[in-house]
Amino acid sequence: MSSWIISTSKNVLTLYCKKFECCNDEQIPYKIDNFKDLLSKRVCGQHIAVDIIVNAIISHVKNSNPKKPLVMGFHGPNGSGKTYISRLIAETLYENGENSRYFHFYYGLQHFPLIEKLSEYQDKLRTDIDTAIKKCGKSLFIFDGVDQMPPGLLNILMPFLDCPHCDKEKTEKNKAIFIFLTNAGSLIIQNSLLDKLSQGIDRKSTTFHDFEKLIISEIFTHDGGLFKSLMIKSDAIDFYVPFLPLEKEHVAYCIKEAFNELNISPIKKIPYKSLENKVFKELRFGPEPDNLFSSSGCKRVSQITGRLITSYNTNINISSEIDFHKSEL
Repeated sequence: MSSWIISTSKNVLTLYCKKFECCNDEQIPYKIDNFKDLLSKRVCGQHIAVDIIVNAIISHVKNSNPKKPLVMGFHGPNGSGKTYISRLIAETLYENGENSRYFHFYYGLQHFPLIEKLSEYQDKLRTDIDTAIKKCGKSLFIFDGVDQMPPGLLNILMPFLDCPHCDKEKTEKNKAIFIFLTNAGSLIIQNSLLDKLSQGIDRKSTTFHDFEKLIISEIFTHDGGLFKSLMIKSDAIDFYVPFLPLEKEHVAYCIKEAFNELNISPIKKIPYKSLENKVFKELRFGPEPDNLFSSSGCKRVSQITGRLITSYNTNINISSEIDFHKSEL
């Protein structure tokens, strides 16, 4: 009888977890074995970011008793892959990916738009994080648009990020991952990369250490959520990950990805090289005089590619219809 009750209880729990998601190994499978391959195949032009993120995530989730949460800053220009990689991390960690109950996303202009409400935002954020971690220590918190958040806002996170004796649940709390996405530091990353390239140093030879100190110095004095932040002062952020500006070859990769998403064969159905050139014409490259980097990275590529393909197909259909009517005359 007791074995039947135990078996039934397990079945009920399994059904419940499939429907509502539980904080267990099935719902949080940590699919990290192929994580490096996933990022290497789907992220272009970010050799430093991929290397740091893959090794930091794998090391953290394999540690059954981490000393603190994993805290990373993603720094770089628009369209360089910061948000995209964050989503791939959620996809890797959770069975439900971005739809997981344990994936928490905050966007500066949406969630914290008014500086006069700073105290209100801090109270709510503290409660949100505390509640989330108590429900599941293996939570992922993404803060996007940090440079658009009120200065001082993120100081409220310090008890969660760098206070090992603050509460009894520190072991569970330390399993969490916090990632801060910001455009702050973009210009200094770009200028540093340009300097390296002018010295004949290959882009792929640049390292994390070429940018880390520059990023820290820049974001500490940059208006926004990390302005003179306690997280920086106390070394609560483990890695300041540089995202390099994208060059033409990287944007070309994004155009091909856009083709794949639209299920179009660039060889048979449409003159791919012609379309690629048209996409490049609609993007801005800079800085002068060499114009090496896409000003918006890959951010607008999908929309531009989709519009040009639709326009091409529309013109083909119109031409075919005209030819059909001419044959009837």
